[in-house]
Amino acid sequence: MALRMAGFIAEQIAQWNITPAQQPDVNVAMTKIQDLLINEMSWRSVAKDYIGVYTESFTTDELRNIAAFFKTPTGKKYIATVPALQEKALVIGEQHLAAVQPQIQLILEDLQRHLLATAPHGAHPTTPAKASDASSASSPEAKRADALLNAEQGGQTP
Repeated sequence: MALRMAGFIAEQIAQWNITPAQQPDVNVAMTKIQDLLINEMSWRSVAKDYIGVYTESFTTDELRNIAAFFKTPTGKKYIATVPALQEKALVIGEQHLAAVQPQIQLILEDLQRHLLATAPHGAHPTTPAKASDASSASSPEAKRADALLNAEQGGQTP
């Protein structure tokens, strides 16, 4: 899970137009992030919480029965198969998320344009969504919002 999260973060950073000179700094930051995530998600860190979840959900006898099940051939197969099942489930979830991602992106872009257009002069959101082409916008506020979006993207048009 920690490595998957680090991968998502790396994907976000990859959209930042990093220069070759900046890449070593990005690599250092990503190593720090990976180390933090791995440490926080280690068994040593999560064991107490996981044990609490199981002891709240199952009695001592039920936990013994579960442990006994995992000693059976079916239980051993289950343990061996769960990582692949979880990976397949994550892929399914990602596919469903990808199906709505364009719609989410449009909503965020519209929100960002609105926030930029209605923000006090000089104030704007600090974490912009990817901007879409809004050349059809003709109001002064929309033009200012588009100019701010363009400047925040390093002058690049999407």
